[in-house]
Amino acid sequence: MAGPLSVYLDQNALSALARDPQWAASALGRSLLSDEVHVFVSPVHVLESIQATDLAVRVAIAKVMLALSGGRRMCPSYEFVVADYFFRALEEASPTAITTRQHLDYHRDSSSRIYLGMLALLAHGIEAGPSAVEEVRKAKAINQVLHARAASAPKEWLEALLECTTKVLVTQGDPLAPLDALTIEELRGAVAQTGDDPAGVEADVRRKLQKHRAAIAAAYGAIEIGACLDAALPLVGEMDAAFSANGLALALQKWGVSQKVPVAGEPALQVKAMLQRAIYATVKRGLLPATISNEVVLREVENAASAKETPDAGVVFDADHAVYLLHMNIYVTDDEGLLAALRPIAARLTTPARPVEVCTSAQVAKLVTKLAPK
Repeated sequence: MAGPLSVYLDQNALSALARDPQWAASALGRSLLSDEVHVFVSPVHVLESIQATDLAVRVAIAKVMLALSGGRRMCPSYEFVVADYFFRALEEASPTAITTRQHLDYHRDSSSRIYLGMLALLAHGIEAGPSAVEEVRKAKAINQVLHARAASAPKEWLEALLECTTKVLVTQGDPLAPLDALTIEELRGAVAQTGDDPAGVEADVRRKLQKHRAAIAAAYGAIEIGACLDAALPLVGEMDAAFSANGLALALQKWGVSQKVPVAGEPALQVKAMLQRAIYATVKRGLLPATISNEVVLREVENAASAKETPDAGVVFDADHAVYLLHMNIYVTDDEGLLAALRPIAARLTTPARPVEVCTSAQVAKLVTKLAPK
């Protein structure tokens, strides 16, 4: 392959590196700072870093990220990765489905610059607002409650997943509202209570989950597309400007779905109707970044339940970090659970032209030597 290797460090590997004041002189540091490597950071790194309660730790992590990324290699956030892949899938089916990428590109680039700015502020010891930190911690706690409940009753959890996947059932209203009304302390209490009596995973349940994991991950990933589009195209009229109703109809036909554009109604309503149908069609087809994210969640919850443990609070961040495997040659993590979850995914993604490897920090130097252009 030509050009430097693209490398991404999971938060645990990055944090461990930052704990060494002489990290740049270490074998790992020298490999990551070499001309053969381009290290990328992401908004997930920034969001995880602002949760560190020790100012010195936050500053150290942020400085390492800036040094490794050259202060410029910031990946787009999750919603933009999903939106971009959805745009690509539609364009491959029908070049006229997308009217313009201008709005998506603008918001993606603006978002990346904002996160780079946040990273620079962290490196200078400027704290994020307490509301931002609280929001991230609460989202993490809510997800841990959900994952703990799943691990405590894996058979019931799997049956519910399969029913929703098969029938494409979606909840009306906000299903997380009861949890959102709780404080972080109350959410942590709910996790502890749920984890008091872990059920474990029976062999037949595990086999069934493994059999249907890909379909579940694809379906749940597709359901996220609408929310990702709303976040990536937040201004009034941008969704209507980005898509063509007739082009979407042609894309659906290419996917084997017969769907005519509604004759009546405003153009914006026609686009909305066809866009909803395209998202629905993606439930069966899958969308790679969202599928990978949900597959990681399924694998980590399954592994925790099998070990009769409560899933770690960081599972939701692991899932977001995992998406960047799509753009990297080397993904570094010292988390055994995430390592096990990502290796089969990397095996599916790797090609002779773009090798994809998942490794621990100790294996990076050897892997860079192996993969670097000769």
